[in-house]
Amino acid sequence: MENGNHHELLIFTPGVGSRVSYIVDTLFPVVILTDSKEKFLAHTGIRINYSDEKISATELQIVPHGLLTQEGIHEQAIDCFEWEGMKGFFATTGNIPFDIFSASFYLLSRYEEYLPYEADKYGRYPHTDSLAYKEGFLDIPLVNLWMRELRNKLKKLFPNSQFPIPNPQFRFIPTYDLDIAYAYLHQPIWKNVAGFYRDLLLGKFEEVVERGNVYSGRRNDPFDVFDWIDGLHERYQLKPVYFFLTIIKRGEYDKNLSSRSKALQKLYERLAVKYVSGLHPSWQSGTDEWLLEKEVEVLQEIIQKPITS
Repeated sequence: MENGNHHELLIFTPGVGSRVSYIVDTLFPVVILTDSKEKFLAHTGIRINYSDEKISATELQIVPHGLLTQEGIHEQAIDCFEWEGMKGFFATTGNIPFDIFSASFYLLSRYEEYLPYEADKYGRYPHTDSLAYKEGFLDIPLVNLWMRELRNKLKKLFPNSQFPIPNPQFRFIPTYDLDIAYAYLHQPIWKNVAGFYRDLLLGKFEEVVERGNVYSGRRNDPFDVFDWIDGLHERYQLKPVYFFLTIIKRGEYDKNLSSRSKALQKLYERLAVKYVSGLHPSWQSGTDEWLLEKEVEVLQEIIQKPITS
Protein backbone atom coordinates (compact mmCIF):
# COMPACT_ATOMS: atom_id res chain seq x y z
CA MET A 1 0.00 0.00 0.00
CA GLU A 2 1.26 3.48 -0.76
CA ASN A 3 2.01 5.75 2.15
CA GLY A 4 -0.32 8.69 2.70
CA ASN A 5 -3.54 7.20 1.36
CA HIS A 6 -6.38 9.25 2.81
CA HIS A 7 -8.60 6.24 3.44
CA GLU A 8 -6.09 3.94 5.13
CA LEU A 9 -5.52 3.34 8.83
CA LEU A 10 -1.91 3.59 9.93
CA ILE A 11 -0.66 2.54 13.37
CA PHE A 12 2.75 3.61 14.66
CA THR A 13 4.51 1.49 17.25
CA PRO A 14 8.21 1.52 18.04
CA GLY A 15 8.37 -2.27 18.22
CA VAL A 16 6.42 -4.38 15.70
CA GLY A 17 6.48 -7.71 17.51
CA SER A 18 4.37 -10.84 17.00
CA ARG A 19 1.80 -9.96 19.67
CA VAL A 20 1.28 -6.45 18.30
CA SER A 21 0.94 -7.81 14.74
CA TYR A 22 -1.54 -10.49 15.88
CA ILE A 23 -3.92 -8.18 17.71
CA VAL A 24 -3.76 -5.40 15.10
CA ASP A 25 -4.52 -7.87 12.28
CA THR A 26 -7.33 -9.36 14.36
CA LEU A 27 -9.01 -6.06 15.21
CA PHE A 28 -8.64 -4.25 11.88
CA PRO A 29 -9.44 -5.72 8.45
CA VAL A 30 -7.13 -3.25 6.67
CA VAL A 31 -4.21 -1.62 8.48
CA ILE A 32 -0.64 -0.40 7.96
CA LEU A 33 1.71 -1.06 10.87
CA THR A 34 4.92 0.96 10.98
CA ASP A 35 7.81 1.83 13.29
CA SER A 36 8.71 4.90 11.19
CA LYS A 37 7.81 8.30 12.63
CA GLU A 38 8.45 9.89 9.24
CA LYS A 39 5.92 7.58 7.58
CA PHE A 40 3.44 8.23 10.38
CA LEU A 41 3.75 12.03 10.05
CA ALA A 42 3.42 11.88 6.26
CA HIS A 43 0.25 9.78 6.39
CA THR A 44 -2.89 11.77 5.51
CA GLY A 45 -5.42 9.19 6.66
CA ILE A 46 -6.41 7.89 10.09
CA ARG A 47 -3.49 7.62 12.49
CA ILE A 48 -3.15 5.73 15.76
CA ASN A 49 -0.02 6.32 17.78
CA TYR A 50 0.67 3.24 19.92
CA SER A 51 3.56 4.59 21.98
CA ASP A 52 4.41 6.61 25.09
CA GLU A 53 5.43 9.65 23.06
CA LYS A 54 3.06 12.18 21.53
CA ILE A 55 4.09 12.52 17.87
CA SER A 56 1.64 14.86 16.16
CA ALA A 57 -1.23 17.21 16.88
CA THR A 58 -3.76 15.06 15.01
CA GLU A 59 -3.58 11.47 16.17
CA LEU A 60 -5.31 9.07 18.50
CA GLN A 61 -2.75 8.01 21.08
CA ILE A 62 -2.93 4.70 22.93
CA VAL A 63 -0.19 4.34 25.52
CA PRO A 64 1.12 0.75 25.79
CA HIS A 65 0.71 -1.21 29.00
CA GLY A 66 3.59 -3.52 28.18
CA LEU A 67 1.85 -6.88 27.76
CA LEU A 68 2.40 -6.97 24.00
CA THR A 69 6.17 -6.60 24.30
CA GLN A 70 6.63 -9.09 27.14
CA GLU A 71 8.19 -12.50 26.59
CA GLY A 72 6.45 -15.56 27.99
CA ILE A 73 3.32 -15.82 30.15
CA HIS A 74 3.18 -13.97 33.45
CA GLU A 75 0.58 -13.22 36.11
CA GLN A 76 -0.98 -9.82 35.36
CA ALA A 77 -2.18 -7.30 37.93
CA ILE A 78 -5.61 -6.25 36.67
CA ASP A 79 -7.80 -3.50 38.10
CA CYS A 80 -11.03 -2.89 36.21
CA PHE A 81 -12.72 0.51 35.92
CA GLU A 82 -15.64 2.04 34.04
CA TRP A 83 -15.09 3.57 30.61
CA GLU A 84 -17.97 4.77 28.44
CA GLY A 85 -20.35 2.49 30.34
CA MET A 86 -18.06 -0.53 29.90
CA LYS A 87 -15.31 -2.26 31.82
CA GLY A 88 -11.73 -1.39 30.97
CA PHE A 89 -8.38 -2.54 32.36
CA PHE A 90 -4.63 -2.06 31.86
CA ALA A 91 -5.02 1.65 32.62
CA THR A 92 -2.61 4.05 30.89
CA THR A 93 -2.72 7.65 29.69
CA GLY A 94 -3.61 8.81 26.19
CA ASN A 95 -6.78 9.56 24.24
CA ILE A 96 -8.16 6.29 25.58
CA PRO A 97 -7.50 5.71 29.31
CA PHE A 98 -6.29 2.13 28.88
CA ASP A 99 -4.30 -0.02 26.49
CA ILE A 100 -7.16 -1.31 24.38
CA PHE A 101 -4.76 -3.47 22.32
CA SER A 102 -3.24 -5.26 25.33
CA ALA A 103 -6.66 -5.70 26.96
CA SER A 104 -8.09 -7.15 23.74
CA PHE A 105 -5.08 -9.47 23.39
CA TYR A 106 -5.55 -10.64 26.99
CA LEU A 107 -9.20 -11.54 26.38
CA LEU A 108 -9.02 -12.91 22.82
CA SER A 109 -5.93 -15.07 23.42
CA ARG A 110 -7.50 -16.43 26.64
CA TYR A 111 -4.24 -15.41 28.30
CA GLU A 112 -5.38 -16.35 31.79
CA GLU A 113 -5.94 -19.97 30.74
CA TYR A 114 -2.19 -20.32 30.12
CA LEU A 115 -1.51 -19.46 33.76
CA PRO A 116 -1.70 -22.08 36.55
CA TYR A 117 -5.28 -22.90 37.57
CA GLU A 118 -7.27 -25.56 39.41
CA ALA A 119 -9.13 -27.51 36.76
CA ASP A 120 -12.73 -28.67 37.13
CA LYS A 121 -13.61 -32.36 37.34
CA TYR A 122 -13.37 -32.65 33.55
CA GLY A 123 -9.92 -31.08 33.40
CA ARG A 124 -11.18 -27.75 32.04
CA TYR A 125 -10.45 -24.15 32.99
CA PRO A 126 -13.39 -23.13 35.25
CA HIS A 127 -15.24 -20.10 33.89
CA THR A 128 -15.73 -18.84 37.44
CA ASP A 129 -11.99 -18.14 37.60
CA SER A 130 -12.09 -15.82 34.58
CA LEU A 131 -11.79 -12.06 34.76
CA ALA A 132 -14.97 -11.78 32.67
CA TYR A 133 -16.99 -13.77 35.21
CA LYS A 134 -15.58 -11.96 38.24
CA GLU A 135 -16.14 -8.52 36.69
CA GLY A 136 -19.61 -9.31 35.30
CA PHE A 137 -19.00 -9.14 31.54
CA LEU A 138 -18.91 -12.85 30.69
CA ASP A 139 -22.02 -12.53 28.49
CA ILE A 140 -21.01 -9.21 26.91
CA PRO A 141 -19.01 -8.91 23.63
CA LEU A 142 -16.64 -6.49 25.33
CA VAL A 143 -13.93 -6.31 22.64
CA ASN A 144 -16.57 -5.58 19.98
CA LEU A 145 -17.98 -2.79 22.13
CA TRP A 146 -14.52 -1.35 22.72
CA MET A 147 -13.90 -1.33 18.99
CA ARG A 148 -17.21 0.39 18.33
CA GLU A 149 -16.25 3.16 20.75
CA LEU A 150 -12.78 3.40 19.21
CA ARG A 151 -14.43 3.70 15.82
CA ASN A 152 -16.60 6.59 17.05
CA LYS A 153 -13.62 8.44 18.50
CA LEU A 154 -11.60 8.07 15.32
CA LYS A 155 -14.52 9.27 13.18
CA LYS A 156 -14.69 12.45 15.28
CA LEU A 157 -10.95 12.97 15.05
CA PHE A 158 -10.78 12.23 11.30
CA PRO A 159 -14.23 13.28 9.99
CA ASN A 160 -13.15 13.43 6.35
CA SER A 161 -11.67 9.92 6.19
CA GLN A 162 -13.50 6.82 5.10
CA PHE A 163 -13.24 4.63 8.13
CA PRO A 164 -11.73 1.17 7.49
CA ILE A 165 -13.21 -0.55 10.57
CA PRO A 166 -16.62 -2.01 9.70
CA ASN A 167 -19.45 -1.39 12.12
CA PRO A 168 -20.18 -4.96 13.27
CA GLN A 169 -23.72 -6.20 12.73
CA PHE A 170 -25.38 -8.75 14.99
CA ARG A 171 -26.06 -12.15 13.40
CA PHE A 172 -27.78 -15.12 14.99
CA ILE A 173 -26.16 -18.40 13.89
CA PRO A 174 -27.57 -21.42 15.74
CA THR A 175 -25.09 -24.25 16.23
CA TYR A 176 -25.81 -27.78 17.36
CA ASP A 177 -23.53 -30.38 18.92
CA LEU A 178 -24.97 -33.82 18.18
CA ASP A 179 -23.77 -35.66 21.28
CA ILE A 180 -26.56 -38.27 21.24
CA ALA A 181 -28.72 -38.43 18.13
CA TYR A 182 -31.45 -40.70 19.55
CA ALA A 183 -32.48 -41.53 23.10
CA TYR A 184 -33.83 -45.02 22.34
CA LEU A 185 -34.21 -45.61 18.62
CA HIS A 186 -31.45 -47.45 16.75
CA GLN A 187 -29.59 -48.16 19.98
CA PRO A 188 -28.24 -51.72 20.44
CA ILE A 189 -30.85 -54.09 21.87
CA TRP A 190 -28.65 -54.89 24.89
CA LYS A 191 -28.44 -51.21 25.74
CA ASN A 192 -32.21 -50.72 25.65
CA VAL A 193 -32.84 -53.88 27.69
CA ALA A 194 -30.25 -52.80 30.26
CA GLY A 195 -31.71 -49.31 30.32
CA PHE A 196 -35.23 -50.67 30.79
CA TYR A 197 -34.30 -52.71 33.88
CA ARG A 198 -32.08 -49.96 35.27
CA ASP A 199 -34.93 -47.42 35.08
CA LEU A 200 -37.31 -49.99 36.56
CA LEU A 201 -35.04 -50.70 39.52
CA LEU A 202 -34.47 -46.97 40.10
CA GLY A 203 -38.21 -46.30 40.02
CA LYS A 204 -37.99 -44.13 36.88
CA PHE A 205 -41.39 -45.28 35.65
CA GLU A 206 -41.89 -42.35 33.24
CA GLU A 207 -38.72 -43.39 31.39
CA VAL A 208 -39.85 -47.02 31.36
CA VAL A 209 -43.18 -46.05 29.76
CA GLU A 210 -41.50 -43.62 27.34
CA ARG A 211 -39.00 -46.24 26.17
CA GLY A 212 -41.81 -48.73 25.59
CA ASN A 213 -43.93 -46.21 23.67
CA VAL A 214 -41.02 -45.26 21.40
CA TYR A 215 -40.17 -48.88 20.65
CA SER A 216 -43.81 -49.75 19.95
CA GLY A 217 -44.11 -46.77 17.60
CA ARG A 218 -46.77 -44.99 19.69
CA ARG A 219 -44.59 -41.89 20.05
CA ASN A 220 -41.48 -40.37 18.52
CA ASP A 221 -38.05 -40.63 20.05
CA PRO A 222 -37.71 -37.55 22.33
CA PHE A 223 -34.33 -36.64 20.77
CA ASP A 224 -35.60 -36.91 17.19
CA VAL A 225 -36.48 -33.22 16.79
CA PHE A 226 -34.61 -32.64 13.52
CA ASP A 227 -37.68 -32.06 11.34
CA TRP A 228 -39.08 -29.59 13.89
CA ILE A 229 -35.77 -27.70 13.98
CA ASP A 230 -35.72 -27.69 10.17
CA GLY A 231 -39.08 -25.95 10.25
CA LEU A 232 -37.69 -23.22 12.50
CA HIS A 233 -34.75 -22.69 10.18
CA GLU A 234 -37.06 -22.26 7.19
CA ARG A 235 -39.52 -20.03 9.04
CA TYR A 236 -36.88 -17.65 10.36
CA GLN A 237 -34.41 -18.01 7.45
CA LEU A 238 -31.62 -19.30 9.68
CA LYS A 239 -28.37 -20.87 8.53
CA PRO A 240 -27.26 -23.25 11.29
CA VAL A 241 -24.04 -25.18 11.74
CA TYR A 242 -24.10 -28.82 12.88
CA PHE A 243 -21.19 -30.49 14.67
CA PHE A 244 -21.39 -34.28 14.54
CA LEU A 245 -19.99 -36.51 17.28
CA THR A 246 -18.50 -39.42 15.33
CA ILE A 247 -17.75 -42.32 17.67
CA ILE A 248 -14.91 -44.65 16.72
CA LYS A 249 -14.80 -46.18 20.21
CA ARG A 250 -17.28 -45.70 23.01
CA GLY A 251 -16.24 -44.18 26.31
CA GLU A 252 -17.64 -42.85 29.56
CA TYR A 253 -18.59 -39.53 27.98
CA ASP A 254 -18.88 -40.69 24.35
CA LYS A 255 -22.27 -42.39 24.15
CA ASN A 256 -23.62 -41.56 20.71
CA LEU A 257 -24.44 -44.28 18.21
CA SER A 258 -21.39 -45.82 16.61
CA SER A 259 -20.15 -44.22 13.40
CA ARG A 260 -20.96 -47.57 11.76
CA SER A 261 -24.67 -47.15 12.54
CA LYS A 262 -26.64 -46.90 9.28
CA ALA A 263 -29.30 -44.77 11.01
CA LEU A 264 -26.67 -42.31 12.24
CA GLN A 265 -24.99 -42.16 8.85
CA LYS A 266 -28.31 -41.48 7.14
CA LEU A 267 -29.09 -38.67 9.59
CA TYR A 268 -25.65 -37.05 9.17
CA GLU A 269 -25.90 -37.28 5.38
CA ARG A 270 -29.35 -35.67 5.39
CA LEU A 271 -28.28 -32.76 7.57
CA ALA A 272 -24.96 -32.24 5.78
CA VAL A 273 -26.72 -31.85 2.43
CA LYS A 274 -28.65 -28.83 3.74
CA TYR A 275 -26.35 -27.26 6.31
CA VAL A 276 -22.75 -26.37 7.08
CA SER A 277 -21.29 -29.27 9.02
CA GLY A 278 -18.24 -29.93 11.17
CA LEU A 279 -16.82 -32.40 13.66
CA HIS A 280 -17.71 -32.48 17.34
CA PRO A 281 -14.58 -34.24 18.66
CA SER A 282 -15.11 -37.07 21.11
CA TRP A 283 -14.01 -36.72 24.71
CA GLN A 284 -11.27 -39.30 24.17
CA SER A 285 -9.84 -37.54 21.12
CA GLY A 286 -9.03 -34.52 23.29
CA THR A 287 -5.82 -36.31 24.29
CA ASP A 288 -5.45 -38.68 21.33
CA GLU A 289 -4.36 -37.02 18.09
CA TRP A 290 -4.64 -40.24 16.07
CA LEU A 291 -8.24 -40.70 17.19
CA LEU A 292 -9.12 -37.11 16.28
CA GLU A 293 -7.67 -37.55 12.79
CA LYS A 294 -9.58 -40.82 12.40
CA GLU A 295 -12.87 -39.17 13.45
CA VAL A 296 -12.37 -36.46 10.81
CA GLU A 297 -11.60 -39.10 8.19
CA VAL A 298 -14.65 -41.23 9.05
CA LEU A 299 -17.04 -38.26 9.14
CA GLN A 300 -15.79 -37.09 5.74
CA GLU A 301 -16.54 -40.57 4.38
CA ILE A 302 -20.05 -40.46 5.84
CA ILE A 303 -21.12 -37.01 4.57
CA GLN A 304 -18.89 -36.94 1.48
CA LYS A 305 -17.64 -33.44 2.30
CA PRO A 306 -14.32 -32.10 3.59
CA ILE A 307 -14.35 -31.26 7.31
CA THR A 308 -12.75 -27.92 8.14
CA SER A 309 -14.77 -26.85 11.21
